[in-house]
Amino acid sequence: ENTLTATRRFRSAVLGLHPLAMLPDYARVVTEAPSTVTWANVPAGLIPAMKVAMRGVCIVRGAPGVGKTSWARNAAATLAGNVFSIDAARAIRASASAVVEIRELLEDAALARCPVVLDDAGELLATESRLSLVIEDVVATAPLALFLVLGEDDALHERHATKSLGHVRIGAPPPAVRRELWTAAGVGVQMLQTLADSISLTPRQ
Repeated sequence: ENTLTATRRFRSAVLGLHPLAMLPDYARVVTEAPSTVTWANVPAGLIPAMKVAMRGVCIVRGAPGVGKTSWARNAAATLAGNVFSIDAARAIRASASAVVEIRELLEDAALARCPVVLDDAGELLATESRLSLVIEDVVATAPLALFLVLGEDDALHERHATKSLGHVRIGAPPPAVRRELWTAAGVGVQMLQTLADSISLTPRQ
């Protein structure tokens, strides 16, 4: 016996809500100002081109904790006021129908003219997976600006790599930025000295 279940999109439409209302736990509209990442290696003209077209894919790579998600959200925020963020890995763990749900979310974000950051997507896009095909199809048929956030060494299907508007690599923050982050976290000079001594560095490093 089959059971019909109303989708998130259907429930939002019936209730007269915004297309990006009633979101699953792995997706949210980011309204707060993202952290600024000034040390990213960004191809010249990439963000202005995406802003004019309000579509296209940007591949963002980096090691854990270097600020790649922050950069992607900040870049997306320059295209439009709000940013729609989806945690791809969390979505796959949370729902057996995650790929279908992500497709619907991407289409609704395009309808709302809201750029999307698809975070932690690396392991899911290495091959011609269902999610890989969904992204390719939605980007080809809808006006969607999409930032794909991957790990430094994550493989990426060749079609995504060649069809993207640009690739951005985020390296480790420079020493001055790291010192500012430690200070903002309330770490004093004595603690910095202790940490520096333990790894054979000077406090200025």
